[in-house]
Amino acid sequence: EPLREVLVGPVQRPLWILLAAVGGLLLIACTNVASLSLARTLDRLPELGLRAALGAGGARLIRLLMVESLIVAGVGGILGVVLARWGVKAFLAWGVPGLPRTQAIGVDGRVMAFALAAAATAGILSGLIPAAMGARTSLGSILRRSASSVGPQRLRGILVGGQLALTLVLVAATGLLVWSLHTLHAVDGGVDPSGLATLRVTLPASYTANPPLRATFFQRALDELQARPSVAAATVVNHVPLSGTGVVTPLRVEGVQAEDAPQAWLRTAGPDFFEVVGLPLLAGRALNAEDHERWTGAVVVSEVLAGQLWGEEDPLGRRITLFRQISSDADYGAPLEGRVVGVAANTRKTLRAGDPTPAVYIPLSVHPWPSAYLVARPRAGASVIEDLREVVSTVDPEIPVEDVVGYEALSRSSVARDRFLTTLTGVF
Repeated sequence: EPLREVLVGPVQRPLWILLAAVGGLLLIACTNVASLSLARTLDRLPELGLRAALGAGGARLIRLLMVESLIVAGVGGILGVVLARWGVKAFLAWGVPGLPRTQAIGVDGRVMAFALAAAATAGILSGLIPAAMGARTSLGSILRRSASSVGPQRLRGILVGGQLALTLVLVAATGLLVWSLHTLHAVDGGVDPSGLATLRVTLPASYTANPPLRATFFQRALDELQARPSVAAATVVNHVPLSGTGVVTPLRVEGVQAEDAPQAWLRTAGPDFFEVVGLPLLAGRALNAEDHERWTGAVVVSEVLAGQLWGEEDPLGRRITLFRQISSDADYGAPLEGRVVGVAANTRKTLRAGDPTPAVYIPLSVHPWPSAYLVARPRAGASVIEDLREVVSTVDPEIPVEDVVGYEALSRSSVARDRFLTTLTGVF
C-alpha cells in the first residue's frame, strides 16, 4: 500500500468535497458579478455606441470591457489571498483534527499561482457576456431600442436563476453534511460517556518485562483514585470503547471450526468496569472481585461475538480460548482458557465504525497491559481532573502524566475531522 495513501487517503474525499463546494461558491460569485456587469453594460450602452461611432471596433470594445473585468477580479483575488493568509493561520490555531501534514499548509507560491489563475478565470467568465454584448453595440442600435430591451433582461433573469439554482444545490449539500454529522453523533456506542474523565497511562521501560509490577501499579492507582472524595467510581481498561484504539486476539472455540472462528477485540478491564462506563450486561454476570484476585477462567463477551460464535444458543458456560497479545512479554501468544460468564451490550471502535465490535473482556490482573486508561466518574458537582493526575504521581513520580480527556470528547474524536470539514463547508 503506498505510503501517500496511508497518510492522506482518508481525507482525500472530504477535501475534494470541500473544493467542490468552494468551486460552486466561486461560480455563484462569478454569476453574480456577471449579472451586475451586464446591468452596468446596459447603462453604458450610449457610451459604447459613441465609441463605436468614433471608430472603436468590436475587438477593441471587448478588450476594454474584459480589462475592466480582470481588474475587478484581480483586486478581488488580492483581497482573497490576504484573507486566506489570515484564515489559514486562524483555522490552524483552531486545530484541524485528523488532517495530516498540517505543518505544510500555508499560502506559498503555488497557492499564489492558483489564486492568480482562479482570479483570471473568474474575470474572464464574469466579463465574457457583458463584453460580447458591448462588442455588438453601435450608435444606430442605441437609437432603435431602449436600454431595457427584452433580450438583456431575459439574459439577466437566466443568470439570476442559475445563481439561485447553484445556491440551492450548495445549501442542500451542506444540509446533508450537517445531517450526516448529526447521525454520527447519534450513533449508540454502547457506553455512557457523559461525565467520565480518562487518563491514558503509559508505563516506562522498567515495567515492560514485569507483568506483576504492571498489575500492582494499576491496582494501587485504582485504590488511590477510589479513595478520593470527588470520585464516585473508577476503573481501568487497556482500551476504552469508542477511542479508536485496541488490539485483536484470535479465538479458539469449542465446536467451531478454526477457519470459521472470528477475531475479537481484547479488553483487559479492572473491577467494576461495566458499571463505571455504563455498559449494560444482557445476560449472566460481570467480572467480580474474585475473578480479579484468583482467575478461574471467567470472561465476558459482547453480544455480536456471542451471535457470531453460537447463534441463538445460550453462550453462558461455553469454553473459549484467547491468546496473550503483548509482544514484549515472554508468554506472548500463550493461550488463555476461558469460560463465558456474561454477555455485554455491543460497543464500537469509533462512532464512525460501520458495525459493532466483537469484543472479549478479561480481568486486567490476568493480562496486565503496559498502557491503560484510568477512567473516573465524579460525584455531583465535583471534578476529578486533578485527582487523575495526582494518583499517578503518588504511585510513581517517574511516570509522565498526559492530559486528562473527557470520555465524551475522546469518543467524539473519531468524528472531529467530519465536524471540522462540515463546519468549514457550512461557513462557505
